[in-house]
Amino acid sequence: MTEGRRQQQERTVKAKDSFIEGMLEYGTVRNGCKVSGVGRSTYHGWMNDDPAFADNPWGKAMKMQ
Repeated sequence: MTEGRRQQQERTVKAKDSFIEGMLEYGTVRNGCKVSGVGRSTYHGWMNDDPAFADNPWGKAMKMQ
């Protein structure tokens, strides 16, 4: 893995963690995105492409909406 790819993965993990913290604190996807500094399209990409991200209690609840 290249250094650039590793750094990108680290940034993504940090953004996901930040999103989850914002989501838990404020209770909305919008605010989770705002806290983490990502767009809603990025959030939807994570939900579609990362089963570990989507497979948690709030992720399952979001899928049901």
